Amino acid sequence: MEIEHALSVFGGIELRPTQRQIIEAVLDKHDVLVFMPTGSGKSLTFQLPAIADSTGCTLVISPLLALMDNQIQGLLAKGIYAATINHRTADETRQSIQKSLLKGQGPKLLYISPELACSDGFKTIVDQLVESSFLNRVVVDEAHCALEWGREFRKEYAQLGFFKAKYPDLQMMALTATATADARKKIASSLKLKNPKVFSTSVNRSNTHYEVNYVEDPTERLRSIIRFLKTYKKRIESVYGREKMPYPGCGLIYCRSRATTEQVAEQLRDSGIGAYAYHAKLEASEKERVMNRWLEGDPDYMVVVATIAFGMGVDKPDTRFVIHFDMPQNIEQFSQQTGRAGRDGKACLSILYYSLQGRNMGVRFARTEQEIESLKALALYGETITKCRHLSLASYFEQVPDKPHVWCEFACDICKSQRKVQKSYESWQDSFY
Repeated sequence: MEIEHALSVFGGIELRPTQRQIIEAVLDKHDVLVFMPTGSGKSLTFQLPAIADSTGCTLVISPLLALMDNQIQGLLAKGIYAATINHRTADETRQSIQKSLLKGQGPKLLYISPELACSDGFKTIVDQLVESSFLNRVVVDEAHCALEWGREFRKEYAQLGFFKAKYPDLQMMALTATATADARKKIASSLKLKNPKVFSTSVNRSNTHYEVNYVEDPTERLRSIIRFLKTYKKRIESVYGREKMPYPGCGLIYCRSRATTEQVAEQLRDSGIGAYAYHAKLEASEKERVMNRWLEGDPDYMVVVATIAFGMGVDKPDTRFVIHFDMPQNIEQFSQQTGRAGRDGKACLSILYYSLQGRNMGVRFARTEQEIESLKALALYGETITKCRHLSLASYFEQVPDKPHVWCEFACDICKSQRKVQKSYESWQDSFY
C-alpha cells in the first residue's frame, strides 16, 4: 500500500516533511532513531508504515498500559486491527492473538511491555514470527526509558538489544521526545541498531510562554498558585461562562510526592478551584475517574495535581498550563511534562517554582553522572536571568535557532521583562543571607 493510500485510513491528514522522511526510511527497511517533541506526531511514523505493509505485524514495545490503550483505541476507531497482550489480558484473548499471529493473520500492530518482550515464552513466539517473516519490525516507544529506567527499575528496558543480537536483519525503530547527542548514541548502542537513520526536530515550542518563580516556602508557593488560578479562572469564565464544556482552561500541576498532591488539590478545592490529585497509590477506579473527567473538560476537574505517574500516554491537546509546584528531577523530565500543554498549537503557559530546597533534593535523588548533568542543566535554566528561556532549554539539547528572536521575543518572562526577573531572583538570593 502506498503512503498516500495509507494516509487515507487516517483521514487524509497531511504529513509534515520530517514525518514523511521518517516513514520513507522505515518502508525502505532502515533501522531508525526518531527524536521529536511530545505531541509532534511520532506515533504516526510507525503506525502508518504498519498499515502500508501488505502483510505482517509491527511489534510496539511501550512502557505504560495507558499509552498502549490510548493508541489502540485510536487505531481501532479507524478500522485498523491493533491489539495488546499484558497482565490484564484474558487468557482466552491472549491465546487467540498468539494463534492468529502464528497463522499469519494477526494484528497490524501488537503493543506489549518490555517485560513481556524479554520473557522466554514470548521470545519463542518471536522466533516463529521471524522464521515465518511475519514480524516486520520492532518499535521501541519512549526509548529514553532504556537510559532512565534500565539500571534499577524495569531492567528489561536495557535488555531489548537482544532482538538485534539474535536477529541482525530484523528492522528496529526507536522513538523518544528528548535526548542529547550523547543519549542518542547510548540508545542506539543499547538497542544494537545497525547504521540507523537519525531524525530529529526542534524541541522548541513557540506557543509556550515559559516563566520561573523563585519561591522557597511551599506555603507561599501554594498562595501564588491560588492567586494565579483565581485570576485565570475569572478571565476564562468572563469570556466563555462557567458551564462551557469542555472547560477551556484545564491544566496540570506536578508535585514530587503523593502527600503533596493531596494537600495542594485540597487547598485548591477549598479556594473554589476544581482540582483533584492523581498518583500511583490511588485506586484504579479513582485514577480512571480523575483522568476521564479532566480529559472531558469538566470544570470541577479543571486541574489535575499529579506526580510523575501522570505523564506518558496522556493526550489532551487543549491543556493550557503546566505548573511545577516542586522542581522536576531533571531537564528532560521538565521538557516532557511541559510538552503536555498546547498541543493544539494555541498559547499555553509553563510555570516552574524554583527553589534551593528543590535543587538540593534533586541532587540527593540523582544516581548517575548523566542525571546529575541533566539536573545541572535544569538549575542553569532556572538561575540564568539574562538568556531567553526557550534558548536555555534548547541549548541543553544542542539546538539553536536560525535567526535571533524567532523562537521567542516575548514568549518567556526574561524576554518580556528581564528587569522584573532579575529583581525577583535577587530578592530570592537575599533571603538566604
